[in-house]
Parts: sequence; C-alpha cells; structure tokens
Amino acid sequence: MKKKLPTVFVNKIEKKIKNNETIFYSAKTKEKKINNKKSNNKSKISIKTKIDKMFDSPKYIYKINATITMKTGDEWQKNVIGVIDNKLVTIDEEYIPISEIEDINY
Repeated sequence: MKKKLPTVFVNKIEKKIKNNETIFYSAKTKEKKINNKKSNNKSKISIKTKIDKMFDSPKYIYKINATITMKTGDEWQKNVIGVIDNKLVTIDEEYIPISEIEDINY
C-alpha cells in the first residue's frame, strides 16, 4: 500500500540570485587608533575604580564603547564586555591588561 504524498508547490527561480555579493566586515573598523599623544594630566581616580564605575553605569548592558589610553600613549576605541583576571575583555576577544592602562573614558 503505497500512498502518494501530496505535491508541494515550488516556485521556479528564473533570475540569477546575488545574495551576499557585497559583504561588509567591520571587525577592523571597531578598533580605531585615535591618536598617538601621551596625555600629561593623570586622573586622581584609580583605573580600577573607573572600570568598576563603568560597569555600574546605566550605559553598560552587555558592552560599552570605551576610549582606552595606554601607558605607551596610544589611544584606542574598544567595545569592552567584561573583566577577567585583571584584564579587560573586548567584544573581539582581546585581553587588555589593566596594569598597562593609563586612562579610560566611556
């Protein structure tokens, strides 16, 4: 007893499909190097305290866009998602040691 299943309507595709012909990959654009000047005005608040305030702020849901100034004078724009073992974790899975950070703004 073979039962025939009902046929399914399949629409014919008569045109060439061009899905994903142009792809935008933004991983390199998320970490922009802002400038290479070393700032002389040091903050009175410790970096650890600033990071704690950053994660307690209402701006932080799962990531926060922060400007990080390193002790070398480099300034980076990163999307920070957390802290593990005295290192900031970015959304691109980069680990930035807190000991190398001079200043952080969000």
